[in-house]
Amino acid sequence: MAKKQRPTKTELIARLHRGLRPKLTRDQRLDLGLCHVANLDVIARGEAQESMLWGWVGSVLTWSKVAEMLDLGVDEMVQPLALAERLVNRYGRTGRVAFDGPDYQLAKIGLEVMDQLDHQVDRPTAIAAADWSERRVNEMAAECARLATTPRPLNMIATTGHADAIPADSTRRFWPVHLDKSGVPA
Repeated sequence: MAKKQRPTKTELIARLHRGLRPKLTRDQRLDLGLCHVANLDVIARGEAQESMLWGWVGSVLTWSKVAEMLDLGVDEMVQPLALAERLVNRYGRTGRVAFDGPDYQLAKIGLEVMDQLDHQVDRPTAIAAADWSERRVNEMAAECARLATTPRPLNMIATTGHADAIPADSTRRFWPVHLDKSGVPA
């Protein structure tokens, strides 16, 4: 008869009630905040490369997933998700990673929401959300690369549930990003 294995520390922490799990440390929150601001600044100046685009989209997807998992700030993450969608589609059309004026203001508001969420999230939830968003970003980047070799107009169906947050024109070139309310590419 096999002896039952003892659970690891990680498994024990995962079993705890979310309120008892370890939170992100002050240094981790500070690093996240600095990365968010630095990425926002580079994109706002129009100096960002494709890797910065995917990093920023990954951040938005991560914090959107955190909001969903915590059931906290989900509605506040709708605008940043729509902004991520517009930014990727703009990159597909123009090859530039840049905000326009209104998008920059929305990005700053989204940054505040993400920074508030990092005070509430426990470390295991943050890790799970980051792993999830990394998979999604890798899928989107691969699809973008695949479609970039055969440019053609594609119909974009907004699935965020908030039509007023989506630009009126529905034709995109290269790669349409479809993000639903929880940040899942459709």
